[in-house]
Amino acid sequence: MSVWSVYVSPEDEKLLKKKIEKIAEKRHWSFSQAVSGLLREHLLEENKLLSDDESWSLMSAKAFFDGYSEKDSVYDQL
Repeated sequence: MSVWSVYVSPEDEKLLKKKIEKIAEKRHWSFSQAVSGLLREHLLEENKLLSDDESWSLMSAKAFFDGYSEKDSVYDQL
């Protein structure tokens, strides 16, 4: 068994917590089982995208810039 700790912003926590609780209730799972199930589904979808180099490059570039704003940039502070 593994224990993971993930930082989530307060806004995302509110959004995610409600969704996860709904899934857990619907499927009669615990909160942690619902989180694991969501991660598993997401990873299966991502794995399909990782099947070739072009998809991997596009996905990693998208992940790098998701949520980016200039005020968050380390380079803006140099």
